[in-house]
Amino acid sequence: MTLLRIDKGVDTGPTFGFYTYPYDEFNESHIVIQHRVVLDNLPALQTKLTEIYAGSALPLDVSGRSSATWGQPWLTRYLRWKARARRRKRSA
Repeated sequence: MTLLRIDKGVDTGPTFGFYTYPYDEFNESHIVIQHRVVLDNLPALQTKLTEIYAGSALPLDVSGRSSATWGQPWLTRYLRWKARARRRKRSA
């Protein structure tokens, strides 16, 4: 998950953080993953949002990072991802 300030562009505002957690791609749906990445990072998000509100948060330097337009994954890509996760689990 990326925490950024919205501006007139698409994902072009200043970035204040990147958040993740050790998700289980086999047992967790994309909805569970989306919720847990927020819930599991609530303390860090609270701290960062408080800093942003107070004006003391500094945006991360993202120069040199690749950038691309992002959209919701297609159903076919989601199904392929879940199928690959099942295959990896069987072979482990």
